[in-house]
Amino acid sequence: MIEQFFENPCPACGYPIKEDAEKRTTIKLAEAILNRTGIPARVVQEITGQSDGDLDLRVLTDQEKGELLSLLAQVKAIKEKVRGRVADPSAPPVSIH
Repeated sequence: MIEQFFENPCPACGYPIKEDAEKRTTIKLAEAILNRTGIPARVVQEITGQSDGDLDLRVLTDQEKGELLSLLAQVKAIKEKVRGRVADPSAPPVSIH
């Protein structure tokens, strides 16, 4: 359906020429859902790996998994602390060295 949408669009409204009402409704519904989730109808998402390469989590030892989970918990705690500070306008400014 998406491919059909772009095949022969009307220059005025952008909808496919000779498109039936059901497909128009489906497309408008999809656009509304995407907009509500914060993804506009025309958005580019780029997915990249980490600069130091990917990590196959299946090969981690139990100890390494525990260390990784601990570090992720620390990152989450820092993010929550920063978000709380940003949300509180009375919080004192933080000096960055």
